[in-house]
Amino acid sequence: MQIRNMRNLRTIKLLCNSEFTTKGEVLKVLFWNAGKEKVDDLLAPLAMAGELDLLILAEYDPEKNDFLSKVNLTEDTFEEIPQIGCNRVRIYIRSGIATYEHGPESSYFTSKKLSFSEDFAMLLVGVHLPSKLNQSEQTQVLEAAEFKREMEEAERVLETNNTFIVGDFNMNPFEAGMVGASAFHSIPCEKIASAGSRIIKEREHKYFYNPMWNLFGDSDSNPGSYFHRSSEQTVFFWNILDQVILRPDLSPFFIKNSLEVLRSINDVSLVGESGRPNISDHLPIKFEFNLREVLEYEEFVA
Repeated sequence: MQIRNMRNLRTIKLLCNSEFTTKGEVLKVLFWNAGKEKVDDLLAPLAMAGELDLLILAEYDPEKNDFLSKVNLTEDTFEEIPQIGCNRVRIYIRSGIATYEHGPESSYFTSKKLSFSEDFAMLLVGVHLPSKLNQSEQTQVLEAAEFKREMEEAERVLETNNTFIVGDFNMNPFEAGMVGASAFHSIPCEKIASAGSRIIKEREHKYFYNPMWNLFGDSDSNPGSYFHRSSEQTVFFWNILDQVILRPDLSPFFIKNSLEVLRSINDVSLVGESGRPNISDHLPIKFEFNLREVLEYEEFVA
């Protein structure tokens, strides 16, 4: 199911009772492909301790989990942003920090415009794209190009370039579907991405900045979010399939040193003795946005 009538969807909006009130704080975001495992006992304490404001989940099994009942024991501190055409991704947000509008959706992605104040909003896109088990690398590139066009239309209709896409891309940052200009066009250099776009054969291609490149290597014993081995000649073993990419307009608010692949939550290890994932077959990623500058800028221009 592909939803394209976004102008009508803009009328579907949840109004919160308060404006964003975390001045001097950060927006804490976590994505996890839960692998259809039971994960609420790990995530709920994290949310209740204030270490989580926005939670995006893929392969989240509602028969094993009920995040809201776990985290809202005494009061409604979190709510789910409902999906329209996407059952592969679920989004939970701390109550009262933003209003939202629905953007386009398909079975593989969902998009929401999150407004934190009258003058500042983000376009959140949660993805769980098809794996290489179901399609060729060439098909992934072509699908990424189609996806890119959907996102640019969403940015136009929802009137924001503060876009971040997060989820299980089922591609590494260096693959053609992620780097190609006609595809996601997500690159590892924030300075180059800050140009906004580049022209190729008289066509403009907007950039995404991909900070996940900073996590390559095993200096911290955590060289990826997903482990896979085979008898093929070329095997990466550790892959970074779970990613966040950002438009240049939003990247100044991204806290680079907050980005990490989690090996544990609340002292519970997410990896076994081998160092490989042992709960889900993916490890979660966590990152933060600094909204202090947003609010201080709004005060300055007011």
